[in-house]
Amino acid sequence: MWRYLKNWIKDMYTLQQNKRGTTKEKFFNDLTRNEELLTNKFQNIDDIKFRHLKLTNESNQQIDATLVYITNLIDKEIINNNIIKPLLSEDNQNLSLAEKDTETISSKIIDAENIERIDKVNKAVNDILAGKSILLVDQSSHVLSISTQGWEERSVERPITERTVRGPSDGFTENIKTNTGLIRRRIKDKQLKVESFTKGSYTNTQINVLYAEDIVNSKIVAEVKKRLNSINVDQITGPRHIMELIEDNPLSPFDTIYETERPDIATAGMLEGRVTILIDGYPTALVAPMLFMENLVSPEDYYYNFYYTLGARAIRFLGFLVSALLPAIYIAILAFHQEVLPITLVNKIYSAREGVPFPIAIEMIIFGAFFEGIKEAGARIPQALGPSVTIVGALILGEAAINAGLLSPDSVIIGSITGISIFLMPTTEFNNTLLLIRLLFVLGAATSGFFGITLAVLWITMHLTNLRSFGIPFMRPVAPLQLQDLKDFFMRVPYLVMNTRPKSLETEEVNRQNNQPIKRFFFKYDLQEQDTKNEVTDNEN
Repeated sequence: MWRYLKNWIKDMYTLQQNKRGTTKEKFFNDLTRNEELLTNKFQNIDDIKFRHLKLTNESNQQIDATLVYITNLIDKEIINNNIIKPLLSEDNQNLSLAEKDTETISSKIIDAENIERIDKVNKAVNDILAGKSILLVDQSSHVLSISTQGWEERSVERPITERTVRGPSDGFTENIKTNTGLIRRRIKDKQLKVESFTKGSYTNTQINVLYAEDIVNSKIVAEVKKRLNSINVDQITGPRHIMELIEDNPLSPFDTIYETERPDIATAGMLEGRVTILIDGYPTALVAPMLFMENLVSPEDYYYNFYYTLGARAIRFLGFLVSALLPAIYIAILAFHQEVLPITLVNKIYSAREGVPFPIAIEMIIFGAFFEGIKEAGARIPQALGPSVTIVGALILGEAAINAGLLSPDSVIIGSITGISIFLMPTTEFNNTLLLIRLLFVLGAATSGFFGITLAVLWITMHLTNLRSFGIPFMRPVAPLQLQDLKDFFMRVPYLVMNTRPKSLETEEVNRQNNQPIKRFFFKYDLQEQDTKNEVTDNEN
């Protein structure tokens, strides 16, 4: 029975592979048969083009050739100027028929960015669907795959969700070549490696893995490539799809892979010992491994004075605690622990709540859902109407809810402070995680007060300490403790002190300056004194 089931599964898999065209079918020496192969592969596809050519030599002997491409995916200027004109040029007509094989054509006649001789039918089909052109030549069992891609694409623009006042203003685009170039502009070193993968039997999505070979831990690179190679799906729908397939714990509400639309963040991550993953068609990059602290770090922290960074990060830490715990503490105090507040304040709060039909926990959940609804509406309606919806939703509807007795004024104040605090977080992904954490704390407070909050905090703490990002503990440098990395935790110390890379990432190269510590320059003399010393030195010479 087991053997029968095993053979049935194997046969079904083979049948599926044959339907997808993954068999090792090869081209023939006959042009007509090769055209029939591709015609059968592209049935009912109206935008496929078979352009027939005749190559003639000095003796007026002719050999047939066919150029195959999809009209919506190619650059017509490349087709006409770099392929057809050179093939039909009088300078190339003097070649003998023997010389007009695919190898000679690719090396002496056609001018293109990338030309590849292939003999597999499935490879040719995939290249055509990717925007390349296939040149079939009679009496040749090899065809030429020529890079002729060309379509409308968005230029490099400012990031949408990660905008900063200072720092670079360029963001990733949907073109993987452009995104790779944005990183190479910043890391001009041969140690920057780029490896390509193709995933998705339908989408055939190109994925690039970038890393600094002499910095990153080789085990991390091997693990990233191993997990990417294990992906066997028919489509890639975006970076989130890749994240959930290769994360250490995809069921966790905390992301262990950082998603960014800024090339400077991806570059800084690689120079610290991380790996960047680019996905063709999507304007974001994935950076791994990721630490929890990166949810509270903004790119501007490294473009401002380190004193300002201390205050900015302190405000973000406070905003994180307020957004996660304030509603739960409010519920716990009013429902279970009224003794922690002055009796006059308790009486005032309860008098304002007279007539409200909902328990305080339900009231906070309703207001939280109302606030999120306003935020979602503001993000999706036309930009010109965004401020109007925000004002109407936040002011008019909020005041109407209070006057109608559906919400109490103190609950509106607590909910508003909580909602505003969440916008202090640098990443939208962490904002969504905070919503789940807040709901967990609210449920704990509604059932057991401070005891329920404590249990929720302990559960989340244990979960975070058990998380890994490609083998790296997620809570480093706190758990386990790495004192050396605390210099870029609660604050960013001056660059003069940041001599080494984060020990938490277990990099191959620890020092940032060629194994030499950065020198400290403390000027204890004025410029006039230095000029005098230089003049004395010149006179002695």
